[in-house]
Amino acid sequence: MANVLIVDDDQAILDIVRLWLRKEEHSVSQALDGDIALDTLNDEKFDVMITDIIMPRTEGIQLILEIRQTH
Repeated sequence: MANVLIVDDDQAILDIVRLWLRKEEHSVSQALDGDIALDTLNDEKFDVMITDIIMPRTEGIQLILEIRQTH
């Protein structure tokens, strides 16, 4: 079982992926954009992050680069 963070600005995508991962017995958290994801990463440890690339405010690539520098 993995602790997974899903990052996407589309709530429907978050819901579908969350349901699928929970069905496989993974623990799932979600964030609607990269800024929320960064805050969540400061509060909790994750095994895997699934992110959308094009999002408002902090985009997926920028999020990945920042995580690589800080985590």
